[in-house]
Amino acid sequence: MHTIVIAPGSRVLLSTQLIVAEQPWPAPRLRLQIRTDTDRGVILDFGDLDGLRFLASATRALLTSYRATQRLGRRVSRPAPRAMGF
Repeated sequence: MHTIVIAPGSRVLLSTQLIVAEQPWPAPRLRLQIRTDTDRGVILDFGDLDGLRFLASATRALLTSYRATQRLGRRVSRPAPRAMGF
């Protein structure tokens, strides 16, 4: 697993793409590519909307947790584990 740190001074490139195969049998995929200025990146390919919805839900939960720590005026040392279910 790779760790990509996005700090306040970082530059981030987000790219999205719909990938449709030429053959009729593979399902289309949704691709999200995240790259930073340190030349690190990750490509996430989603074969269905459930995976993309899970990513959106996890992102909302992360944002909610971050906002809660800002209201309390303290920082959380690590995120709480979440169950990964589709």
